[in-house]
Amino acid sequence: MKNKLDLIMISPDLSIRKTMQRITDAGAEGLPSGIAVVVDDDKKLLGVVTDGDIRRALVKDIGIDSPVEKIMVREPITVPKGLSEFEIVKIVTERVRTSGHFLKFTLTKTISAAIAARSAAR
Repeated sequence: MKNKLDLIMISPDLSIRKTMQRITDAGAEGLPSGIAVVVDDDKKLLGVVTDGDIRRALVKDIGIDSPVEKIMVREPITVPKGLSEFEIVKIVTERVRTSGHFLKFTLTKTISAAIAARSAAR
């Protein structure tokens, strides 16, 4: 791995089982835990998958060896580079509010993960 963040970057064909392991390993490396970023070969964002997405998939009897692309969130909330933490919180909060979804815990976890990942990349 060239960068610690590569640990949480996964391909869409990685199995749910291996994704769970990568999410687990991330915390031990000081990276955001609970989330993996699905990217293509050029590291272009395709989606994200959280431990909650995995739990919901398993409850729905989606096989643990299925590719993660079956369960990933394909349109995650993103923000441009260079924003302050306050600006990130403001944008993400507004996008969640206008989407009609109230995901306070997930929102807090996602914002924390984004800020931690940004700090780790510096």
